[in-house]
Amino acid sequence: MKTPVIRPPEGFSLALQKALAWCPYCGEEKPFGLDSRLGYARCMGCGISERDFYVRQFNGLWSDDALDKFVRAVEKSRRKYDRPFPWETGVIVGDPNKSQVPFDPVGRAGSKCERCGNPIEAVSNRQRYCPECAKIIRREKRRKEKQ
Repeated sequence: MKTPVIRPPEGFSLALQKALAWCPYCGEEKPFGLDSRLGYARCMGCGISERDFYVRQFNGLWSDDALDKFVRAVEKSRRKYDRPFPWETGVIVGDPNKSQVPFDPVGRAGSKCERCGNPIEAVSNRQRYCPECAKIIRREKRRKEKQ
């Protein structure tokens, strides 16, 4: 999925006193708030951090000094970015259909056991069998090893 990046208008300059910056993903000047969990300044609209390439590019935040000044201005504004992370809500952010798609950190939602075909809740991306079949497979492997 490709996200469009919108350039700022000609002559745009960073509003450091107000902790406003151009958000290339929202396409407008947006307030940034401090994410206290990570210590990053994030767009209050879409949640992108000040460390994103295009945010730095369009706001002139390449030097560490300029970036530190911006983060301090965001801290002074006392705006807090306290939205949960996508994996905390169980919803994928940026879904093109804007539907509530359950977040599957393992990537194996709807997996089936390779031996019996029953649906399994995979707890890792390596899980191939349901617990009952896994016991049987392990026994068979041990028997083969002893021969």
